[in-house]
Amino acid sequence: MFTGIVEAIGTVIDVQPNHENMTVTLRHNLNIDNIKIGDSIAVNGVCLTIIAFDHHQLQADVMPETMGCTNLGGLKPGVEVNLEKSLLANSPIGGHFVQGHVDETVAVLAINTDNEIRLRIALPQQYRECIVHKGYVAIDGMSLTVAACTNEYFEIALIPHTLANTIAQHYQPGTLINLEVDILAKYIQNKKSGEFSCV
Repeated sequence: MFTGIVEAIGTVIDVQPNHENMTVTLRHNLNIDNIKIGDSIAVNGVCLTIIAFDHHQLQADVMPETMGCTNLGGLKPGVEVNLEKSLLANSPIGGHFVQGHVDETVAVLAINTDNEIRLRIALPQQYRECIVHKGYVAIDGMSLTVAACTNEYFEIALIPHTLANTIAQHYQPGTLINLEVDILAKYIQNKKSGEFSCV
């Protein structure tokens, strides 16, 4: 479990095939005092398990399904990623509960810089009822507030701190980003449908 408050930007050092999986090595500047092998870490909002680490690097395996359903499948040396350590019981929750289970990759449609930095993001129809004005959404692991929403897209406003401290600074129209909708919204949608769904 995570909060969507990115702690550091990591850089991909190496990506190696490992049977059907992929092992990714990242350079980081995280505080590792409370990290151990087997802990979870969010990489672009994807929950991965740490298999090796030191003060400067960490490694995690990426499964085939994760490679196909998230933007981690496109990782290569030099690419930057958002990093967040897993939530501790005594940690402040500055964002919202983020599971690290990406629902879908979606595209940045436009970036408006007139009065503020606003991202317009494609809205998959199956999640239309889960994304509402002023609700929470996780984009590449960032807990963000929905500033506007239509049937085709939603918008988020980025403050300067977020731009300076996350990979959002690299976004361009067409960039594929990881979307995780609010888990509470998914439960409500499931109950409204009257059917149990594992999709």
